[in-house]
Amino acid sequence: MDRLVVGVDRSPAARAALAWAAHIADRCDAELVVVSAWQPGQAELPPETAAEEHQALSDELDGLDASLGLTGDGRLRLRNRVIDGTRPT
Repeated sequence: MDRLVVGVDRSPAARAALAWAAHIADRCDAELVVVSAWQPGQAELPPETAAEEHQALSDELDGLDASLGLTGDGRLRLRNRVIDGTRPT
């Protein structure tokens, strides 16, 4: 396995899922990709505000990684992604 993807939100269950995924990724020497979907708080959002909200969510993911001790030793290959949850698939 080269990559393991885990979706997270602000729930305690997401923290547990991330911790579990980090353990599996570490044991398999796989990259861990942490994904969170972003949706604007209002329909018409100025681009700079949207960019700020994306950055705030990315920073929140970084903080979640740090709070679980995932960024300490540098062994785990970790990447955070914020995706736009308003786009149709």
